[in-house]
Amino acid sequence: MENGYLTIEEQFKKTLNSKEINRIQDPELRKIRYNHWKYRMDIFLDEHHISDAELCRLTDIDYEQERKEIEEYRKRKGV
Repeated sequence: MENGYLTIEEQFKKTLNSKEINRIQDPELRKIRYNHWKYRMDIFLDEHHISDAELCRLTDIDYEQERKEIEEYRKRKGV
């Protein structure tokens, strides 16, 4: 990892933290991963207004949406 970027395999892991997301070379993929990370972080931090069950439900929905967006990205980019 001479250039500081994640490998292809690393950038497509199910879960990345914000530091890992910042190490994604392609801005489009970085934006996809960041937007979903940010959404999940926001609902997690809103613990006073969101029940644990609702948090799990919203998180599951978002992971599925992120998976679909990444799949579409991979098809377009041939990755």
